Amino acid sequence: MRILFVGPPLYGLLYPVLSLAQAFRVNGHEVLIASGGKFAQKAAEAGLVVFDAAPGFDS
Repeated sequence: MRILFVGPPLYGLLYPVLSLAQAFRVNGHEVLIASGGKFAQKAAEAGLVVFDAAPGFDS
């Protein structure tokens, strides 16, 4: 299954999604995070595939 998480690049709104996204990935699903700013960087550091939907945004 392919799963897309989309949201504004704000930690308070998307940071909890990291655990959920990682759980889906560990269970064999394709996961993509579409966000931006520092959140996109943190998601990439967590090993998730990221589309930077807000380049240059600094939350």
